[in-house]
Amino acid sequence: MKSLAACFFVLLIALVGCKPSKEESLKKIAVAEDTVNANFKNSVPEEKVVLNAIKAYEDFAKYYPEDSMAPHYLIKGGDYYRFLKQYDKALNLYEKVEKEFPESLAAIYGLFLQGYTLDEMGQFDKAKVKYETFLRKYPQHELAEAARQSILKLGLSPEEILKQIKAKELADSLSASGDSMIKTSPEN
Repeated sequence: MKSLAACFFVLLIALVGCKPSKEESLKKIAVAEDTVNANFKNSVPEEKVVLNAIKAYEDFAKYYPEDSMAPHYLIKGGDYYRFLKQYDKALNLYEKVEKEFPESLAAIYGLFLQGYTLDEMGQFDKAKVKYETFLRKYPQHELAEAARQSILKLGLSPEEILKQIKAKELADSLSASGDSMIKTSPEN
């Protein structure tokens, strides 16, 4: 009985201790990305192909969280989940990046993408909170203006957004033509 328990213990340690090498994990990611990209060239990739890439990203982050690429792979996984319209899973990965890798550049994008994803889900109040948090934490970031504009457009239909854009273009055009009339008037 003791030898059976010892064998079980050794087997358990062997199974838990078995993780792929970093090189194997990176190769798995490369193959998965190549497959997704090849599928995109022909048409929309099959869900199982995209899910395989996501699994490769998540496995890498699980086994090598200290690697600087781990949070970036989780962001890519979130983007793929968003592509599949699996928004809750995308949010989970973006939140994981923000919480587990707060000092990484990916954490900044993770926060912004939480707002973006919540917006896509129609959860405008939650999206606004994420965008406002982003602006409070990163007011000078290159995505700050996108966050500000996203807040202004929350809940609007594509038609309403297009109407706003056209109205702004018209106002800008009228303003510009008014400025040129002032500069070219004979009294000046």
